Amino acid sequence: TKAYVTIMLIGSPIVVLFFTLENIVRSEGAAITSMIGMILSVVVNIILDSFVIFVFHWDVIGVASATVISNLVASAFYTFHIGYKSQFLTVSVKWFKASKEILSNVFKIGVPVFIMSIFLGAMSLILNRFLIEYGDPAVAAYGISSRLLQFPEFILMGLCEGVVPLIAFSFTANKLRMKQTIGFTIKTIVALAVVFGVIVYLISDHLIGLFTNDPQLIE
Repeated sequence: TKAYVTIMLIGSPIVVLFFTLENIVRSEGAAITSMIGMILSVVVNIILDSFVIFVFHWDVIGVASATVISNLVASAFYTFHIGYKSQFLTVSVKWFKASKEILSNVFKIGVPVFIMSIFLGAMSLILNRFLIEYGDPAVAAYGISSRLLQFPEFILMGLCEGVVPLIAFSFTANKLRMKQTIGFTIKTIVALAVVFGVIVYLISDHLIGLFTNDPQLIE
């Protein structure tokens, strides 16, 4: 764990760059390009993981390094798009100037997300700390349930993130369309959340069985 965290901390600027460029590309309406970059990152990560684990036997250090490298490759892809393909964005050193207005807007958006991330991380650590007292099965059960929840969460998060550019475009051009888009998105998310909740409730045993055969964990 220490080795993994160390590598990820060293490569954190690259990881942050990847997510920053991905959001910048999506913000100009290039949702497909943004998706391609994310898929590229995942594919490269999977390929590198196979090499570092089965060929070089680098274990945790190799996995962490593969994650950083895959983010670097995707960042290069986004940079190429911004520099040569984008109609609205460009990459130039002369534009890298930090003004008071720019920093103010960055902090207005970034600080709330930063605080939210801290609380989410703290909650996860505290919950794991309490679960440890009940033994490994409790920790494993929490991990499995978290993974199961990620599937519907990612779908709902994708809808939320995908609709942001449309809302932004409609904010000044067509307020009515913006309200209709927000209303439709909320209804869709609520409906999907209910459907996913019912599915998980009805077949939770089978879903958990995909991760483990331990009867205690499934129960």
